[in-house]
Amino acid sequence: MYNKIANLLVEVLPAGWINAVMYAHITEDMYEIFFYVKKDSTYYNCFKLEKEFGISRKAIMGCFDKIHETLLDDYVEKKWYCATIQLSNDNKFIIDYTYENLSDSEDIFKTKWKQTYLK
Repeated sequence: MYNKIANLLVEVLPAGWINAVMYAHITEDMYEIFFYVKKDSTYYNCFKLEKEFGISRKAIMGCFDKIHETLLDDYVEKKWYCATIQLSNDNKFIIDYTYENLSDSEDIFKTKWKQTYLK
């Protein structure tokens, strides 16, 4: 599962990337996935990659569909709220799970998530 996710992400990262951090909130009915990629000393939101690097939004959304399919069994088994995946260009892969349901304070959680992972 981890290799598949890493390979899917690498397909939509710009040349010269240093690391990527992906947020995945998945249920059986829906998902929210986004990532930031660090190139040089700047983190770029995945939805700005088309403008900055010519990586199409369609390719990114296709990647997210495949990641959702890949993570769905893991979600069903473990019932996590959010999975954070960190990937570096030297082949390091880390996945952190948040199990507490944070739907009521999701905006606060995402702000703290950015502060924690986008250093």
